[in-house]
Amino acid sequence: MILALALSPSVDVTYEVAAVKPQAVNRVQRATKVAGGKALNAARAAAALGASVRAVIPLGGEPGAWIARELQRDGVDATVVPLEAETRTCVAVVADDGAASSTDFYEPATPLSSDAWAGIVAAVEAALTDALPAWLLVSGSVPPGIGLRDLARLLDQARAAGVRTASTRPAKACARSSARPTW
Repeated sequence: MILALALSPSVDVTYEVAAVKPQAVNRVQRATKVAGGKALNAARAAAALGASVRAVIPLGGEPGAWIARELQRDGVDATVVPLEAETRTCVAVVADDGAASSTDFYEPATPLSSDAWAGIVAAVEAALTDALPAWLLVSGSVPPGIGLRDLARLLDQARAAGVRTASTRPAKACARSSARPTW
């Protein structure tokens, strides 16, 4: 089982337009909305390929409730840590003009209170003993309210339980961790 620690989830919206015209009305040809953020993107992909995946995820407001429903639909088991603040939305605008990139608008990661962080730690600790994951994935930005040393301690705890860890970010937390990364 893969345990995905999704600290900065978002509702990811992609708008497809004929061309991006600054300071003008841009008509959307197609809109796509998914439960996003780097860790959730990886979790959804792994589940689609048949892996058993559980996400530990702080969510708030209607955007957070929507993400929880989408994860269930996508076959990703989720342990939700409730937030008072709303989960963020990130928007990508893709022009159908042959360009190979998008114009992105990312809201900052939703800040986490000390209570939310305690809930996340408790959920990860419970998964380490109950679900016995083979991997702990941490990917994406670290939201305000989480110290890198606190995250490093959580990674160390997973490694001490025999769980392999993979992290795209925060590399600094892995470097400060007393154990070597196992990816």
